[in-house]
Amino acid sequence: MTSLPIPPPDSSTTPDNVLPFQRVQIPRSTSATTFPNPPAIAEFPVTSTSPAPRSDEFLVESIQGEIQRLSRLAQDEVFEDGVHNELSRAIQPLLQQYGQLTVDALSDLYITRLIGPAMISEVLPWLGRTEVRDSLDRNSRFWFLVYSLRDSNASVRGEAALGLASLDDKRAIPYLQQAAASESIQLLRRRLRKAADELLS
Repeated sequence: MTSLPIPPPDSSTTPDNVLPFQRVQIPRSTSATTFPNPPAIAEFPVTSTSPAPRSDEFLVESIQGEIQRLSRLAQDEVFEDGVHNELSRAIQPLLQQYGQLTVDALSDLYITRLIGPAMISEVLPWLGRTEVRDSLDRNSRFWFLVYSLRDSNASVRGEAALGLASLDDKRAIPYLQQAAASESIQLLRRRLRKAADELLS
């Protein structure tokens, strides 16, 4: 199993007993071909998890440091969809070499707001475009992208949809459909529906 933080839902609907840093265990056996009714993200089962091995913690911290350094270098760049920059060029080899640990580093940096929406938006599509190492890596990318569909920032939601479409994992279909149904921005709603349709085809 791997774990990712539960996304902080709208403050008006956050249960008192759900904290932003609680973690959810993700079963490795999740089928890519069966679709139960997708739960709201805040309803994912919260469980305690055992501490990560010290070597993994060290690697995650090292990856976080590199991502933060690159984020500072990229602050003045103008991001264009599908165009490489300092951050995206570095994220791909990190994903290829460390897989799930890179996603853990990204999710922890973003949930604590040590990197902002502009930076995470630039990275999310590359989670889908970069070759996957193994099933743990795929699951961690998948759930972080699903997590990001509920972000308060519209750019993050849109880039998460692109990432899920590129990841080509049919488990994303009900989550994209659910996000589209609740999306208030028409252009973004079309992007979410398009991503779902691409996976259906």
